[in-house]
Amino acid sequence: MATEHPALEAFDDAAIRTKAARLLGTQSLARHAGWKGNQAAVDAERARHRAIGIQLGCWKGGVLVEDAQGSVAAAMASSTLPGEPGC
Repeated sequence: MATEHPALEAFDDAAIRTKAARLLGTQSLARHAGWKGNQAAVDAERARHRAIGIQLGCWKGGVLVEDAQGSVAAAMASSTLPGEPGC
């Protein structure tokens, strides 16, 4: 993988995606495309994902997983604040 960060050369795309998903606490990274956050923003986003996941029973393996009913997407849309990533 070609990157501007040499330290990432040791990892393949799947490993980086998995690590990013664990950091953010979400299975779906699509809603975070282009988003850049500092440590506090990442921690806040993970806490938000965890709270939604626990409330809906969709917190599995340390990440928020989408459900077939669309309740996760609806909860994410209703909990999005200005300046935060969201659906």
